[in-house]
Amino acid sequence: MKEIKKTNRTLWQRASFDPEAAKNGIIPKELDPDQKEFLYNMMGENLDHARHIENERITFNSIYIALAAGVMAFISTIPEYNIKMGIIVLLFAMGVIAMLLTYRWNSAFKRQTYYAKKCYIMLHRAIFPKGPEEEYRDEAPSKANHNGGDLADEDELLPGLAEAPAYCFSPKDPVTQDSSYFARWAHNKMKTQKLFLMFYVLLEVTLVVVAIVFTMEHLGLIGPF
Repeated sequence: MKEIKKTNRTLWQRASFDPEAAKNGIIPKELDPDQKEFLYNMMGENLDHARHIENERITFNSIYIALAAGVMAFISTIPEYNIKMGIIVLLFAMGVIAMLLTYRWNSAFKRQTYYAKKCYIMLHRAIFPKGPEEEYRDEAPSKANHNGGDLADEDELLPGLAEAPAYCFSPKDPVTQDSSYFARWAHNKMKTQKLFLMFYVLLEVTLVVVAIVFTMEHLGLIGPF
């Protein structure tokens, strides 16, 4: 049986760097027009898929929110306890599926933007090469902005590029140092993907509370609302 030799050299390593020149430092490899066009198309494809994932997530969540609101209003008019509980259980199960879908969309979005960034870095290096006295770094530094109203561009740097990109892949610090404490805290802590999951958790908790209330009403422990 023929043994397949594994290699850890990725496309980014093979297309980005000259192995011989890399012995004396990381030097970007010259890309021919076909390679540049290929990377440009791949970057566009990944960004298009990322936008498609965002649109899917927004559309699905809008439909689910409208459905949940309508169902909650509808079950309050149903006198039969078993039917009420059946609908609540079904809606709860749909919420769990929505949480799993949101997690899946978040993972897919990160993957698409990751590969788009890789393509962008190679194109950026090929089109805007650094001078002989400059060098690329593996990790982009992150520094606090102390310039008042200026945006912290250094926090937007991409690893491997070491300079602010022309395309904003993921805004890390769009607020300034003179912004309110809440604005800076909210942006750093309240990420969109976390807010989506928090919303579904609260919705599931609401369904459990409603189910408990209906059960207590059915057992005569509380009066009807």
